[in-house]
Amino acid sequence: MAKNQGTIIKIADNVISVGLTDGTFFDISISELDFSPSVGDQVNVFSNGEAKIITKIDNGNRFSPSGGDKESHNAAKITNEANILDLQGPQIVCPKCYNSCYEFSKTCPFCGYVFPSVGKRILIALCIAIPIIAVMFLIKQCSEPAKVEMNVSITELHNEFVQHEIRAGKKYNGKRIGISGCVGDIDGTYGEYNMIVNIEECGRWFPSSIPASMKRNQKDKIAKLNKGMRIRVECTIVDGGDWMGIKTKNCIISNN
Repeated sequence: MAKNQGTIIKIADNVISVGLTDGTFFDISISELDFSPSVGDQVNVFSNGEAKIITKIDNGNRFSPSGGDKESHNAAKITNEANILDLQGPQIVCPKCYNSCYEFSKTCPFCGYVFPSVGKRILIALCIAIPIIAVMFLIKQCSEPAKVEMNVSITELHNEFVQHEIRAGKKYNGKRIGISGCVGDIDGTYGEYNMIVNIEECGRWFPSSIPASMKRNQKDKIAKLNKGMRIRVECTIVDGGDWMGIKTKNCIISNN
């Protein structure tokens, strides 16, 4: 009969795992033991072929739960469990005592904090992660204007809406376009949240114009503009052809 020494490294579903000094381990049913096992118990392992007999080593630092000092027993159990965390796989941080614990522990071996079930942890993580991802996506969408789908002159845009408003609306409404021209009037009556820079055909006595509606992130660029300055803007067309003319939104200055 061979003799070896080991440590109880895991207890789950009435089965214990015993790690041996040679680095191997084996599983055995709790019903085959003549003592109440705890994670961290030092044991003697007697084997004869497949048959094994396990006895607990009394090292003087642990106490039986049925003995007189139950608190000392619990403290020793916690210490031993903490010492073998590295044998048990991935770890998490206990939110109560901030010590590292086995990822799938039901309780913290240091302070006794009861962890949520694995399924609940995953659900909590998803509830936290999904809104964060959604907000980051929206921020990115807002900070990065859509790409220009076409470039068009002021005259061409006006003529198309005058000749056939429905057809022009189908072509341009909701589209991101690039427009070049000269700076006309700059209207700040709507406040810094919606400033209008009129873009006119350059060099004409009675030029056609398009109101480029700009947000506050363009305020510094608008402050550098002078009337008559050549400019290129990128805008999303909202509508056009009615008595209010062509309407735009989310315009940016792309060459200043």
